[in-house]
Amino acid sequence: MVVLLGIGAAVYAAGFMVPPHAPVQNVETLSKWQLVAHNIRFNDTNPTIYVPLNVPVTLTITNDDGMPHTWDIDALNLHSGIIGPGETKSVTFTVNTAGTYDYYCSIHPGLMDGKLVASSGTS
Repeated sequence: MVVLLGIGAAVYAAGFMVPPHAPVQNVETLSKWQLVAHNIRFNDTNPTIYVPLNVPVTLTITNDDGMPHTWDIDALNLHSGIIGPGETKSVTFTVNTAGTYDYYCSIHPGLMDGKLVASSGTS
């Protein structure tokens, strides 16, 4: 009986287990994004931002930290300028070449870094 319960529990649990790094499929590209700088991170996780090619994108960054931040992608010549505590800035841009680009805060490199992925649709 104990063995059956052990196996039953394992089978039951296996049905609800999700791999810790399950692949992301059918990611939607968006033309509007909002980031909040808080605790020296963007949206707590420095998320990957998925944007469509050849479509204007507006990224709005709100600084909810007690220190200034920036949002930059050197490869696309995108720079928000300094966003002071309590301020919000928007950056509008169009990406014409598919690829993955690194974004970062120039004041806190290594802490506020992420990726922007530009593609022609869902991936």
